[in-house]
Amino acid sequence: MTDSIRRSIIAQTERRLADSYQFPINSSALDFELEPEALASLQKSNTPARGAVYLYQAPDEEELSLGFFVSHEVLNPLSEQDPFERLDANNIDAFWVLVEELSPFHLIVNRASQGRKLTLLELEWQGEIDKVLMSGKLILEQTGQPHFEQLSYHLHRSCRSVGSDPLLYERASYYAAAYWRLLMPTLRGLSSAQQVSFAQHQCQAAYHELWCEKFRRITKGAI
Repeated sequence: MTDSIRRSIIAQTERRLADSYQFPINSSALDFELEPEALASLQKSNTPARGAVYLYQAPDEEELSLGFFVSHEVLNPLSEQDPFERLDANNIDAFWVLVEELSPFHLIVNRASQGRKLTLLELEWQGEIDKVLMSGKLILEQTGQPHFEQLSYHLHRSCRSVGSDPLLYERASYYAAAYWRLLMPTLRGLSSAQQVSFAQHQCQAAYHELWCEKFRRITKGAI
């Protein structure tokens, strides 16, 4: 896979994410990719991560730095089968890994620019939410149906212990699946295009809420 193909896949996914939430890309993840040496110093496991977003303090620097990383293992299936032409069982896992790193990266950037609070659970939750939203929009373009119900089921089923804090990831996946379940009764009564419009509108509204507000909606079923 050439560097230009790798950068193109990341940039196109990034643009679609920004379009979904109507925010400007003032800071591209491509400008924050970690060099191998920096990545090695940040990883706590001997097993390299498939993808990660890091907030870290570089040597001799007082301020925190933001770092972005997605492995070639993830990007290779996307270069072999372009998800923007065909997203299916062969490449959806890789696409989801890319989305779940780009999503929190931009949430960090956007909240920092607004001087607003952000929690680790909310970061993970947003990545899980965007797996389904971004995939559904792509599948609508390709097949005429977003298949949100199947995607949200797959999200719940694929929840697994990963990363440095498995419990945090599992909680985020659980609440994301719960959020999509709350949307399903309304989505089932809409046309395919209306489903995407409604889901995107709901996700946009939640994007600007603090985690305590999102959590209250999910636990009370007030979507």
